[in-house]
Amino acid sequence: MFSGPLRSLGVAIGADGSVYCAGQTGGGITTDADIVAVKYSSEGDELWTYRYDHPYDGLDRGTDIAVDGAGNAYISGYSQVGLSEYHFTTISLDASGAERWITTVESPDGLGWNIALTEDGDAIVAGYDAFRFSTIRYDGATGEVEWNRTYSLGFGAQAFDLAIDDAGDIYVTGSVGTGASGLELDWATVKYGPDGDLLWQHQYDGPDQTIDEGAAVAIDEVNARVLLAGYSTGIGSSADITTLSLDAATGNQLWVARANGPQDGLDTGDDVVVDGLGNVYVVGTWVAAAGGVRRQVLLGYDMEGEERLLETLGVGGSYYGDQVRLPASGGPVFTSGSAAGDYSVARFDSDNPAEVGTTNLSASMLRVFPAVPTPFNSETRLRFELSEAADIKIEVFDAAGRLVRTLASGTQGAGSHSMVWNGQDDHGRSLTPGVYYSRVQAGPHSQSGRVVLSR
Repeated sequence: MFSGPLRSLGVAIGADGSVYCAGQTGGGITTDADIVAVKYSSEGDELWTYRYDHPYDGLDRGTDIAVDGAGNAYISGYSQVGLSEYHFTTISLDASGAERWITTVESPDGLGWNIALTEDGDAIVAGYDAFRFSTIRYDGATGEVEWNRTYSLGFGAQAFDLAIDDAGDIYVTGSVGTGASGLELDWATVKYGPDGDLLWQHQYDGPDQTIDEGAAVAIDEVNARVLLAGYSTGIGSSADITTLSLDAATGNQLWVARANGPQDGLDTGDDVVVDGLGNVYVVGTWVAAAGGVRRQVLLGYDMEGEERLLETLGVGGSYYGDQVRLPASGGPVFTSGSAAGDYSVARFDSDNPAEVGTTNLSASMLRVFPAVPTPFNSETRLRFELSEAADIKIEVFDAAGRLVRTLASGTQGAGSHSMVWNGQDDHGRSLTPGVYYSRVQAGPHSQSGRVVLSR
C-alpha cells in the first residue's frame, strides 16, 4: 500500500488486470503537492510509485490516467509555475514506471482534467485554458503536441470530460459562459475530427436559463448517439440531474431527461454509461435544500429517454455518487462514491434487460421474442412477428457494441419469422464465449435482446 498521503483522482485497468492510480500527494488542494502515480498488481500488491515535482515547487496535480495495451500509462494534470499561473502537464510512463516523456503546455491558466487514448496510441487531454475549453492531442510515442484547440463564446468555459469513438472523433463536454455578463452557464458539447477540425457544437440551456453544466460523456456506437450527464437549474428547484442524448453525426438533441430529487436541492449527474442494448445509466447525487443531507442515485433510461430505473443509497448523512461502470461481459451495474465519509461501491443487478426497458417500439408493428436457447453453444433461434410487410435487418453486436454479424437484410411479409445464429461472425469465424446483443429493425422500429454464447 502506498505509504504517503494520496488523493487519487483517476483509475485505469491494464490489459493484465493491473490497476493504475493517479492523483496528488503531499500538501492540500492549494498548497505544495506532487503528481503521483501508483501501479498495483491484480492481487493488490504495489509494483511501483512515481512522483513528479515541477521546479517551481508549487501545486502539481494528476487528474486522470489512461493505459494502453503495452502497459504504458498516460497522466493528465497541471503544475503551478507562478504565484497564480498553471501549465498543462502530461506525463507518459512505461509499464515499469520509468518516464517515457513529460510535456508542459504553457498557458496563463492551463488545467488538464481528463485524458483518453486513440486507437493509434495518441493521447487526448481536455481541460481549462484561460476561460476556454482546451483539447490537446499528443503524439503517444514522443509527447509532441500535434494540435491544441480552444473553444468559448467570449466568456468563461471549462471542459470536464471527453470520449473518443471508433472513428477517432473526439467529444468534449463542459460549460460556457453566456448572457450579457457571462455569469450564466450553458452546457456545451463539441465534436472534433481526428485532425482537430470542429465538426459540430451543441448548447443546452435549461428551463431556468441560469446554470447548466456537463460532467460526463459516453458514446453509443451501435445507435450513433452521444450520451451526456450533468446538472441544470430548474423552475422551482436548485438543480436537477440532467441527461442528454445527441445524434453523434449532427449534434442534434434527441431527448433530455431531468430528475429532481425530493428535496429540490443542488442535484448533480456525475457519470454516464450505455450498454449494448442502448440503455443509459447515470449516477449522481441528490442533495437536500437545507441540512446538506445527500443520497447517491442511479438512474436508468431506455432508448427514448424514458426512466426505467431509479435506485438510491443512503438515509441521512452524506452519500455521493461518482462513477458508474458496466463489465465488458454485461450483467450488473456498479457505482462508486462515498458513504458517510467512507469510500463505497454498490452493485445493481441488471441481468434482465427489462429492468431498464429495452424496447422503444410500437407493439402493433413489431414483436420480438427472447432468443432460444440462451445460453447456447451451437445455435440459437431469434423469432419475431410483423403486423405488416417491412424492410428488416437483423444484426448481432458484441458487449462493446461492435457489429459482428448481419443475419438478414431485406423485405419480409407480415407474420412470424425466425433466424438461426450459429455463434459465428460475418467471416465464418467462431466467436469467443460471452454476452452478445441481437437487434431487429423493422422500418423505423427496433428492438434488442441479450444472448449468451457458451462453448
